[in-house]
Amino acid sequence: MDLGSTQKEKVKQFKAITGTGDDVAVVFLKRLNWNVENAVNAFFESPEAKKAQPKLTQIKALFKTYADPSTGYINIDGLTKFFSDCGITDLMDPVTLVIANYWKPDVLLQIEEEKFVQGMTAMNCASVEELRNNLTRLRKELLSDRLKEIYINSFVVNREKKEAKMLEKEVAIRKVYHLSL
Repeated sequence: MDLGSTQKEKVKQFKAITGTGDDVAVVFLKRLNWNVENAVNAFFESPEAKKAQPKLTQIKALFKTYADPSTGYINIDGLTKFFSDCGITDLMDPVTLVIANYWKPDVLLQIEEEKFVQGMTAMNCASVEELRNNLTRLRKELLSDRLKEIYINSFVVNREKKEAKMLEKEVAIRKVYHLSL
């Protein structure tokens, strides 16, 4: 999907309001000539919205369960509890990279609500149980053509500084080691 900067911004606005993923946003925006207001209205009047609304509410409640109230993010403590509740006892388990790739955090160990909702929606998981039941499918993504995307996202969020062109040596070694397990 090759979108211009204006279209990307409209997709972002649509997703922030509806809690949907890129694919749904693009379909509705294209259908309504990239008018965000009309696309959002059409979405909420559509059968897709009626199906998505209970899941969206459930995912937002799930986020609040693990988010730090003082920051509004899921931080290391929330992530540790979330992954543990999902049956992932080691934060270095490579499946955490797959899940983080769906969330696409800007900063390591800070998951924003919007990105959490979009990622969980894209994984089609609205609860810890649903995610736990999908871990095998998510692990298989490490063996697919998505590995490069997962690695790149892992690189981006693990940099010390946003402008860094490489990972610190120790971080890179840890990531490569855990991907190879």
